[in-house]
Amino acid sequence: MMKESKLTNFQQRHIMDTMKRGDPLPLQCSPASSQRVLPSKQPASAIYLPPIMAARSHLRPASKCQANGAYSREQFKPQATRDLEKEKRRLQSIFATGKEPEERKSKPPPVRQEDPAPEPDRFEELVKEIQERKEFLADMEALGQGRRYRGIILTEISQKLQEMEDIDHKRSEELRKALATTLSVSRGAGSPASTTGTPTPLPNRVTPRSAQPPWPSAMSNGCIALPLPRVPQTETAP
Repeated sequence: MMKESKLTNFQQRHIMDTMKRGDPLPLQCSPASSQRVLPSKQPASAIYLPPIMAARSHLRPASKCQANGAYSREQFKPQATRDLEKEKRRLQSIFATGKEPEERKSKPPPVRQEDPAPEPDRFEELVKEIQERKEFLADMEALGQGRRYRGIILTEISQKLQEMEDIDHKRSEELRKALATTLSVSRGAGSPASTTGTPTPLPNRVTPRSAQPPWPSAMSNGCIALPLPRVPQTETAP
């Protein structure tokens, strides 16, 4: 069959090698070399694109443009004029001193400092924590889990109570010291003469003659001067 097909020796040898390997026989074979014939390239399938829509004009009619204000002109807005009095004073200062007056810069308003938040009172916090633990224990008792949490909650409550006692004792000591200091200062300010050690002499008082007492007084010669009797004054008829 190969002789009838008039195959060359190379083609016959190539066919025999292919049959020995068990490969399929090639459809085409080069008569003089082992160059492989590349498969023919199939033409790519044509890509069909959708038809292009006809372009529409996006021009708007003049009536719509006028209605939207496209043809309206921007109104002129005059800017703020200069202060004439200020310019006069500036020119007067330049003619008088040759310098422009220094503008006084206004001080910025003081920044208001926010009051710091008061520190939380530890004693009140402990009271709230104890109340929360009591409520939690009551809820657990209602759910039948009180035995599980009772020991832990009671231990925490006792610790909170001990801390409250320490705070109370500390505050009582501070209050006692403050009262002692206040009393010592008030006593020192109330008796200034006791600090010097010498009493302050009283000023000499002169008793007027009309205010002398009506009791007897000793005279320089040893006699006793008796007071004169008072004469009652009688009212005279008009």
